Amino acid sequence: MIAISVKKDRVNFLSVFRSGREIEVNDFGVIQLKSNTFNSQVISQILNRRKIRKSPIISKKCMIFIDSSEVILNQIRTGEKVDSDTLVQWNNDLMFNDTCLDRYNDLHYQTCKDANILSVYIEKSKQSHYYSSCKKIDLNLSCLSINIFSAEYLAREIFDAKSDGNYAIWGIGAQKDNLMIVHDNQFVGLITFKRSKKDMEIVDFIGPEKYLLDCIDKINTNNFSELKSANLINKVYAYQKSLKTDIKKIIKKNKDSIEILNPLLKIPSFKKRRNEDIKSSFLAEMGYIFKMVESSGVEENA
Repeated sequence: MIAISVKKDRVNFLSVFRSGREIEVNDFGVIQLKSNTFNSQVISQILNRRKIRKSPIISKKCMIFIDSSEVILNQIRTGEKVDSDTLVQWNNDLMFNDTCLDRYNDLHYQTCKDANILSVYIEKSKQSHYYSSCKKIDLNLSCLSINIFSAEYLAREIFDAKSDGNYAIWGIGAQKDNLMIVHDNQFVGLITFKRSKKDMEIVDFIGPEKYLLDCIDKINTNNFSELKSANLINKVYAYQKSLKTDIKKIIKKNKDSIEILNPLLKIPSFKKRRNEDIKSSFLAEMGYIFKMVESSGVEENA
């Protein structure tokens, strides 16, 4: 199975296969994009890497993860008097006209706190591009998803965040960060922000504004403990979205408040190198690969 996280100027990738009951890693890394363009040639470049070519199992499946900025997210408040299908239709009419909506595929999940609905809209042309890029080299695109939601799956199911239920996923970037809040194992909100030495700038958010801004106000290198004392969350799972971030400084000052999110830490067969937990934590965005490989059942389908 090949998992690829697509960025503006690069792709991060992870290649694994199932051997008996174990998941084996045969390669991972970062490839810079020429002209900031993702296409089938990029996937071929990954598949032609020596470790992948010589893998005992050659996968025909691919998973692609994109940034939340590549889709439109909306949260719909539900009520007892109106059914969910009607609410979705009303919100679609408010957000788009008929012509504009035809450009998108929309998905709706009733997995939010207070039974609210999370709506995801992706341009059909963009979705088609990813599928065709895989098809050109005889790969089956088995999953197209949003990277931080994949990281949340990794925390919830593999790092057992669900046993507590109140946690945050913090994707630390070179320019922008993403913070997802989960309460009672239900999605509360997602906020994108820029950090500087003096303050923070909100780029985008979905969810309860006042609550999310309160969380961001407490997300800095000195007062993570305030998040817990204010009963906002009990644990922060953090990973770096690129190789050049200040995550080491953040972890160093908040060892008791932050857990590094990296799928390699949960693969016993993988021989970890020094500082591997932080350096390769960008692989957290491909957390869904655990779900797909486990559900494949037999190693030939991995």
